[in-house]
Parts: sequence; structure tokens; C-alpha cells
Amino acid sequence: MNAVHAHFPDSDPAIDAPRAALDAFGYACLTVAQADGRCLWRSPLARRLMAEYFIGGHFERGFLPPELLLWLHREALRRRAGAPAQDLTVLAQTPSTYNPTMSAAHVPSNARKRSLSKRLSFRLHEADAATMGEGQWLIVMSDI
Repeated sequence: MNAVHAHFPDSDPAIDAPRAALDAFGYACLTVAQADGRCLWRSPLARRLMAEYFIGGHFERGFLPPELLLWLHREALRRRAGAPAQDLTVLAQTPSTYNPTMSAAHVPSNARKRSLSKRLSFRLHEADAATMGEGQWLIVMSDI
């Protein structure tokens, strides 16, 4: 069993159908626990986009990357204070001396050029506490 399946159990048809429908419209979704950034479920498109945009292996181990967790915590505090929502947009991480886990030799030049123009947008929605539990959030992503 690989690390991804350890955190995300085998598929459930009752859950997979709504995920696939969201993916078909270009929206990648995942739910996370605010306390530790643990991903509770995610759509197939969310899995693909997170792997495409982030390095470091956090998401593969079932957690948000640190930069997304910081945004989640900040946005949750802002929402509770009554502030308007602020989305987050990121560029794909690219090879550099600051990203030692990804060497430029392993990334084709056309992929490097494409990653400079792509952006991933994140929007946070509070999950229904009665349905999902306290402190859980829905993140909707779109590739722009």
C-alpha cells in the first residue's frame, strides 16, 4: 500500500460520482481539518493539480503544503472576524536552489515554460459542522 492510499482509503462509488462531476466542470475539491491541515477527501482533479503545483510531498502524505495551511489558518481567522473572503492564487513551484527536492534536470524545458504562465486559485468554504464536524473546510481549486 503506498502512502497516498494509507491516508485516502479505496474509492467509494457514492462519493466518487460527485467528485467526478465537480472535476468535469473544472473544479477540484478537497476537505481539510483546520487544526493540522490533514486532507480528509479530495477529488481526482485536486490530486492531480496539487501534484502539479506543489513539491515536498506533503499532499502525498495526506496534508496541505505549509503555504496552504498558513492561508487556511489566516482565512479562517479573518472569516470568524467577519472579514470578506480572500482567495489565494499560486504559481507552480519551479526548480531552483530554493527547491532542493526538484532539480531542473528532471523537468522538461517545455514544462518549465508552461508552469510560468499557469496559476492555481483556491477558494475556502466552511463545511457544515453538523455534517462534516467542527473545524473542517472545503477548498475549491481552479486551474487558470
